[in-house]
Amino acid sequence: KALLTSADKEACMALLIEARKIICQAIVIGAGGAATLVLTPAALTALGFSSTGIAAGSIAAKLMAYFAIANGGGVAAGGLVAFLQSAG
Repeated sequence: KALLTSADKEACMALLIEARKIICQAIVIGAGGAATLVLTPAALTALGFSSTGIAAGSIAAKLMAYFAIANGGGVAAGGLVAFLQSAG
């Protein structure tokens, strides 16, 4: 006599398929997170943000000028531009 019925076998297969999906999703999410950690500093540097300052003529410089005009002549400490510069 069979230990598992065909319904039991189908239920086990469904569980295995679902487990595979979850494992694949975890791998993709983990790889995406790792890529973000690696690529974000490079992207910020390419935009002109660095720990030594904002590169003249860069997108970062244009963003800083925009925020300075919007804030009445100065860039707010702790604002977006400051955050991006410290992350770059």
